[in-house]
Amino acid sequence: VPHDQKMKLAKSIREALIKVAKDFDTNFSEDTVLKENLLLHLHPLIMRVTYGLTLSDSLVKSVSVQYMNAFLVAMRFIDYLADKEILPADYWNAIKIGYLALHFATHIERENQAKMQSIKKIVFIADSMKSSTLLIKTKIQSYFPLANIMVIPHMSVAKHDMEEIELIISTEPVCLEKGQNKVVVIHQNLDEKDFHKIKNEIIFSGEQYTNNVLGLQDLFYEDLFWVVKNGDYLDLITKMCERMVDKGYAKQGFKDSVLEREKRFSTVYDTGIASPHSLQPMGNIDSVGIVLLEKPTVFHDKEVKCIFVINVKKGHLLLHQEISDFLIKLMNDSNKIKQLELINTYQKLRVFLKEFL
Repeated sequence: VPHDQKMKLAKSIREALIKVAKDFDTNFSEDTVLKENLLLHLHPLIMRVTYGLTLSDSLVKSVSVQYMNAFLVAMRFIDYLADKEILPADYWNAIKIGYLALHFATHIERENQAKMQSIKKIVFIADSMKSSTLLIKTKIQSYFPLANIMVIPHMSVAKHDMEEIELIISTEPVCLEKGQNKVVVIHQNLDEKDFHKIKNEIIFSGEQYTNNVLGLQDLFYEDLFWVVKNGDYLDLITKMCERMVDKGYAKQGFKDSVLEREKRFSTVYDTGIASPHSLQPMGNIDSVGIVLLEKPTVFHDKEVKCIFVINVKKGHLLLHQEISDFLIKLMNDSNKIKQLELINTYQKLRVFLKEFL
């Protein structure tokens, strides 16, 4: 590859990443590994344009679902590259963007792992007389091999200063003068759901999240729940977007951004689930609008039964991934989808979400 061409592409990548980082409030532009990987990835793409070669892979079909936030970032990234005329805008399709999205997904996962490994001071509050205490401590140590873990009995909590402790894990609810926002309550056996809760607490702590916001069920509001007999897909998401803007959940322009996202690459999946979202974060209040259809509609030759309109704030890209994980779990459970289709009130939805999540 000619040196001048390489330097020009590297500069364009840096400039595009700076803009993407500003859009999503991330540090993409500071990741040297990400820059190098994108440079190595884009060179063969340019060669394919030159020689008219095509690219296909069934893997990418799942990328837009499993790494929904990374796919969205990749779309924004190529928008800025297109501005530089590195690769024409009409060159990109879902397959090419999907491959590119994997680099951003890798960056996000590296960031998550770094946050986990940064935890060095952990307090485990438990009944020290129970035989399960040592087992739970061993499990915690396996998740945080570099951390110092101190076990404190519930009855002695008041004697300890928790101000410098980075993570507090307890088998029962506790009330602390300092460090209350660091407490994660787990079950007596510390299962995978508990670890997921701990991981979220660490990852989202920099986002100034609270335990209430971390519960996905709190993203679903009664005035954003809608059951309809039937309707046109784009018309339904248009009305839900307008409702989210009118009620202050999303910023002006949200509807147009969501429709543009659907125009470019549809978010309707084979299971009848759709998850339309804007091209960039435009939320005032993190929320998910739900439209349930009594009679499925069809869009791009696919049935649509349940529509989840995703709306997150700027800087909450990780929350978008949490919602994606929830939708993947739902799509893989046909019985749960059938239960969801029968829901006709918001109260029933709350019960469904509580049981499912």
